[in-house]
Amino acid sequence: GVPPGTPVYFYAPRSDVVTFGLEYTINDFVFASEYMSYRSKNLAYVNGVLYDKRSANSENYYFSATYQATDKVSVGTYYSLRYGNKGDKDGSDRVAAGGHEWEAWQKDVALAVRYDLTTNWSLKAEYHWIDGTGQTMASENPQGPTRRWEMFLLKASYIF
Repeated sequence: GVPPGTPVYFYAPRSDVVTFGLEYTINDFVFASEYMSYRSKNLAYVNGVLYDKRSANSENYYFSATYQATDKVSVGTYYSLRYGNKGDKDGSDRVAAGGHEWEAWQKDVALAVRYDLTTNWSLKAEYHWIDGTGQTMASENPQGPTRRWEMFLLKASYIF
């Protein structure tokens, strides 16, 4: 492995991204969906020396619904799914490599509330119920990953 703190540089000399999206607005409701497929050949360099070559073939999509409850408050929900390798949706390759099948995906259900302070500033709170660790890094989970986990987020946004 690479010692902690060692600089690592990733380079993708070839990438192919395909994205499709839909959005439908009716009265105070907005429904949206997006699909993305990503293929690339990646190179990893450690201290300037080629360390690893691998390819990526991921698949991602989401469905969302938002209701504008008042001029300043909206509530919404979404479901998103990511497969790090769309050829291994059941995680069998991860198990064969000594990992867990749920490292192959990340399925996320979220509820959100947004409050618009002004036309440029907003505050948003989100709660997520997540199955899988397909978008997490081991370094962010030193106690080890768990299949099912939850996350609460608060954010402030400024729109230019």
